[in-house]
This record gives sequence, C-alpha cells and structure tokens, in this order.
Amino acid sequence: MTANSYTGRFAPSPTGPLHFGSLVTATASYFQAKSKKGKWLVRIEDIDKEREQQGASTLILNALEAHHFFWDDDIVYQSNRQEYYQDAIQKLNKLNITYRCQCSRKSIQQYLEKHKLHNSNSALTIYPGICRNKNIHIKQSHTLRLLVHDQEITFTDTIQGKQVSHTKYHGDFILQKRDGSVTYQLAVAIDDVQQNITEVVRGFDLIDSSSKQILIQSLLNHPIPKYCHLPIIGTNDGTKLSKHNGAKPLENHLASSQLWKALSYLKQYPPLELKSANIQELHNWATQNWDINRISNKHNFLIYK
Repeated sequence: MTANSYTGRFAPSPTGPLHFGSLVTATASYFQAKSKKGKWLVRIEDIDKEREQQGASTLILNALEAHHFFWDDDIVYQSNRQEYYQDAIQKLNKLNITYRCQCSRKSIQQYLEKHKLHNSNSALTIYPGICRNKNIHIKQSHTLRLLVHDQEITFTDTIQGKQVSHTKYHGDFILQKRDGSVTYQLAVAIDDVQQNITEVVRGFDLIDSSSKQILIQSLLNHPIPKYCHLPIIGTNDGTKLSKHNGAKPLENHLASSQLWKALSYLKQYPPLELKSANIQELHNWATQNWDINRISNKHNFLIYK
C-alpha cells in the first residue's frame, strides 16, 4: 500500500453532539490518515432512526469543522445507502447462508431457560439456532440471520496486536431487522468496502465487532481493511463517556485546547505552548509528529479529567 492510497474514516452516529471521547477518535483517525498523506472521510451512521437526535448531524459536522477536521470527499449518510445493503443481502441469500427468524428476545430467553442454556450475563448469550431449520414464509414478520459456521478469524490490530476470534461465539447474528432496515454490522462492513477504507480507527469497545464485519466481507469476497482500536475515554465509575450517559458536548470556541487535550490523551505529547495557539499551528505540528505507536494497549480505558 502506497502512502497516498491510505483512506481512513470517522463514522459517528447522530444520537447527539460530539463529546471528548468522540474527539479522541476523530483526532486519531484524522492524523493517522494525514500522517500517511491519505484521505479522511466522514460517514454519518444514521440507520437507527429511533436513536437519532434531530439536528445532531449538523452539530457533529460543525464541531469537526471548528476543530479543522475537513473531510476529503462527500459525506456519506447510511440512510441513503439501502440499495447497497439490499444488494449485499441478496448475494448472501444466494450463497444459502441466511435464514428468516421469528424469535423475539423474550422467546429466546424462554428457550434458553427451558433447555438450561441460560447465561446470567446476557451479553454473552449465543443465539441457539431455533429457526435454523424452519421454513418461515417471507410474508411473515421476521428478521434475517446469517448462518454462522465455526471458523477462526485472525487479524493484527495496529495498537492491540494479534486478535483471534472464533465465529461460533457470535452465533447466527441478525443482518436485517423486522422493519427491513439492516443492522450496524452489515452496514459498516459494506460501507468500509465501498468507501475503500484501508484502516478502521475506532474505540476499543468496538473490537468485538471486527470479526463479524470481517466475516461478512470475506463471505462476499471483499478486501479486508486493517483495524486500529483506541483506548476509550470514561469516568471514575468505569462508565464509557457517551452521549447516552450525558457526556458534556464539545465547545467549538475551545477547539484548540480541546484538540491539544485529545492529542495528550493519545500520548502524542504536544508542546504546552500550542495549547493556546492557532488551531492550524496545532494541526501542522500534529501532522508532522503523529506516531500511532506511542499509544499503548496496556491501558484501554482512560479516565476523563
């Protein structure tokens, strides 16, 4: 891969304004791309309309511009890309590796309890394949699941090192919801391919999604991007900084000091005098001095102060 073939991306969900945790991710993805003389793209992941906050996309883009994070191509909105997702689903259907499922969360839990498969940690519950061999009519209300056979997926994360995952621990995960909209895993897998993303830089909390997305991409014979999972920013009680938890929005008039702080959290050690400098000076310094290797994988949860 030549330097100018590098393409990175920042892909926020419009569930609220950007906060400091978002800024850390945007900062790392941006300067990782610019240090390689590559392109940096912005994608608004707005397929979950129930969680979308009106006006959030505009707030997000305004905050990026205030911090001088200017994108290198048209902004992509997932809500405008349904035809691409449906095309991917049709291709997976033709491979006979999808099936319709009528199970609700409640019915799955009841099945697990009845067969003594229930796990008290619901986050680790694997779908037991209840509908795998059922022939559910297309007109009946259903989700669409991917038929997942056990295989080992291995990738080397730029920060986290070698990662090995067995797909059997994902179970047959959902690709399409009952209302016809697609899930995050499918949309991201397809978008990263179609936008020619060469490296995905994002938070450590999403590392488990990588193997699902790699699986989808490999089944469709698509190229697989590199991955780079950053430490996440959280509070003293162990909670990730997020819009859902009421994280304080970025203040655009404090862009220089906020960016300086984000670079500091990312172990780039910007000079103190740049904290109050013109933001373009800070950008110039960060582009010239950015080094992803300074970020350690020993501390994947950093306390916001």
